Formats: sequence, structure tokens, C-alpha cells
Amino acid sequence: MKRILILTLIVVFSCVGISSAGLYVGAKSGLMMLDVPKVSDIIPIGVLFGYSIMPQIGVEGEFNYGIGGGDWEPFPGISIDYNIYTVAGYGAYRYIIGGVAYVKAKVGVIYENVTAEYKVGDIIVMDLNASDTGLSFGGGIGFKFSEMIMAEAEFTLIEQNVNFISVGLNFNF
Repeated sequence: MKRILILTLIVVFSCVGISSAGLYVGAKSGLMMLDVPKVSDIIPIGVLFGYSIMPQIGVEGEFNYGIGGGDWEPFPGISIDYNIYTVAGYGAYRYIIGGVAYVKAKVGVIYENVTAEYKVGDIIVMDLNASDTGLSFGGGIGFKFSEMIMAEAEFTLIEQNVNFISVGLNFNF
């Protein structure tokens, strides 16, 4: 038992800091993809607020909103225009590689809101607004350009059939 505890402490404290403990903010964008045939992807823009409790452990809050929305034409003359925004809180862990790169894992709770307009031709026949809260997780890679600037590329599972691939820049304070 002592060996496991000592090994755990060595692993945790040997990871040199990718960023010192403290606040960071970021901006991100990418593709939010629905796993439904013939549905166009959404291009969201997002902001991220985080706090590093330790160099490798942090908490993050994230907001993403689709610009332009997406569409789907299930039948000729019938279309659905939709958009998604998300608000999430995550616990994040960064495994530092070589002092400047890292692998990131995150898990948390996400609120997702979907709006949709059902159209026949150009006539809107129904508006839909649905929301859901659930578990979300993701992972990615990052690179430290300086003490203040880091870039990340991530994959996030929003829900069972919605995925978000993103790139972003974080600024440490």
C-alpha cells in the first residue's frame, strides 16, 4: 500500500506545470456534428473560463453557440433549420508531456438547447425549442506557446448523437 501511495505521489508531483495555478480564459470554434444522415454541421463559437487548482487539474465553464445554424431536408420541399447552444461545467485533467505539450481529459455536466423551424417551402409551420441536461466528456491535445498562451484541439461528446470537434486558444493570468 505504501508503494502505491508513494508511486501516486511521485506521478502527480513530477508533472511539471503547463500553467501555474490560476485563472484562464479562452475562445474556441469548430464543428458541431449531428449523427443524422444529410444534416449539415453547425459552426459554433465559444468562450471558456477556467481555474487551475493544480498545474494539471482544473475546473472549466464553457459556452458555445452555433453561428448560422444547420439544416436538414428529410423530404423534397420540407426542411428543418436548427441551432444548438450549450453551457457546461467540467473537471479537467492535463497530462503534461515534455513541459510544453499535454493530453487533456474532461468530464462534467452540460445543458443543451436546440431550436428548430419546420418549413414547407418557405412557410414556417412549426417552431420547436427543446433542452436537456446530462453528462458530457471529452479529450484532446494542447500546446503551450508561452507562459500565457496555450492552444487546444478537443473532441467533446455533447450527447449520444451530437459531437463537437474544436480548436481554441487559452490565455493564462
